[in-house]
Amino acid sequence: MTRDIFNQIAPGWYNFRHWSRFRSELEALAHRWQKGRLLNIGCAHGPDFLPFKQGFELYGMDFSIEMLRFARKYSQKFNFSVNLTMADVTCLPYPDETFDWAISVATYHHIEDREGREVALNELRRVLKPGGEAFITVWNRWQPRFWFKPREVAIPWQKKDKTLCRYYYLFSYPELERLVKKAGFEVLKSFPESSYHFPIKLFNDTSFKPDGLKLYPTMVVEGTELEKWYRDGRYQPYDFDTMINLLIDIKSIVPKYVRISRVLRDIPPRFIVGGLKDSVRDVIKQRMKQQAVECKCIRCREYGHRSQNGWEIGKPKMVRMDYEASGGKEIFLSLEDENETLFGLLRMRIQSKPVAGIKGDSALIRELHIYGPEVSLSQRNPAAAQHKGLGKVLLREAERIASDEFQLHQMVILSGIGAKEYYRSEFGYSSQEHYMVKNL
Repeated sequence: MTRDIFNQIAPGWYNFRHWSRFRSELEALAHRWQKGRLLNIGCAHGPDFLPFKQGFELYGMDFSIEMLRFARKYSQKFNFSVNLTMADVTCLPYPDETFDWAISVATYHHIEDREGREVALNELRRVLKPGGEAFITVWNRWQPRFWFKPREVAIPWQKKDKTLCRYYYLFSYPELERLVKKAGFEVLKSFPESSYHFPIKLFNDTSFKPDGLKLYPTMVVEGTELEKWYRDGRYQPYDFDTMINLLIDIKSIVPKYVRISRVLRDIPPRFIVGGLKDSVRDVIKQRMKQQAVECKCIRCREYGHRSQNGWEIGKPKMVRMDYEASGGKEIFLSLEDENETLFGLLRMRIQSKPVAGIKGDSALIRELHIYGPEVSLSQRNPAAAQHKGLGKVLLREAERIASDEFQLHQMVILSGIGAKEYYRSEFGYSSQEHYMVKNL
């Protein structure tokens, strides 16, 4: 059915999409790749060949015979030679390791089942030579027009007096990345569309890299304006599976320095008339396990949670992550075992401006946290994570980095009242303004 639809729309498509939407990206690849045998998977009528017309041996395949007929017309119009074949992406008619390069623009989202998508990517990997590269694009489910749509949609194409509907599977970025990695590819570069507002853009934007997130799916609450929209049919919340999949997508790409503290607002279910009502943490955890994906956020890796859930806990080692954020450098120190179980963390900020109220050049420790059951400062429990000296290890390393690597002469700690005595008695810090301060 899908093949017949594309055969019917081929004439109109030739005129509608006469130039590649990814011309600049493909021209950059042609400049870098320079020459070689190139396969265009799902080549349609052929506009994506143009940047490669010089220096490349071109091959194209598509399952629509009419699209291929227009691809031949296109190649003649723009004077380039191409070998065209009608075939299916799940069974490429080429020997192993045939091509140096491959491109596939807007093809894999037309495959109607997950197994087929996996097979197609495995086929792509098979026909590429070792060290070969592929450029892949698919439709992005986080485009605004798809925000309230299911993963599978029918996109209409108007042909004179009849409407033809094309099948599209809407990929999320993490899902596509998992599939290509599963097929044996290494992801060299990824560039979600600008319409993918959250969270990809968020964590790539140095002006805003938060320490923590709360994920609040929209709820339709009794007595609100949104309830009126809901009753009038003007607003429809995501169905359960769509929302769970969205939360999984977000959790699977959150960086290790972020803590997701909440995934649902604490509103009594009796007041909710639409959307999620009950805790979904267990559902998300179970589905992520089934999909072999993990959340790397701080909460999911904490020593206390994993210990209670029966994880085998190993010995901690120091892990360091540096990243730019909000006009300064963040240094995230953590103590983790081989499974990334988190025993403790320290956040230190290096910035050009002085800390408010403190004179001189200084580093700022914004957070020092050891994970485990709560233990009073006046008590000792050698088995508890807090009393294994892990905080001391993190703080000493932070002091060393500030002094040796950044030549700073002062450490400033943002401390709660209850912890000030710890910094004073154990490390020689003194209270100044709202901070604990020490010369290095």
